[in-house]
Amino acid sequence: MRMIWLFQIVNDDKTFGVRMDVSHFRPEQLKVNLDNRMLTIEGEQEDKSEHGYSKRSFTRKFLLPEDVDVTAVKSHLSEQGVLSIEGPKKAVSAGRAIPIETGKKHEAIKHK
Repeated sequence: MRMIWLFQIVNDDKTFGVRMDVSHFRPEQLKVNLDNRMLTIEGEQEDKSEHGYSKRSFTRKFLLPEDVDVTAVKSHLSEQGVLSIEGPKKAVSAGRAIPIETGKKHEAIKHK
């Protein structure tokens, strides 16, 4: 059996995403966790038989960019065994004009 662990990262102006082939694992053998901006993907598989025991596992960690909305990150496992994790980028705030006030100084601004 040949196993190749492939993953693809997408990082454009709208989305950050990770896609990886986990076709040798069942959904219950996979974990996806997000701690602050650290995305961790884990898989663990154990096979026991009268002829022996085997165990396969992997861990992949990705630090999400600061502009990813971590509250909106989602994951999906396709029927073909491709795990996709995606998070939208936060909208970039456009600048705003700050009006200049005249007259009496605001109390919060004090000169020495």
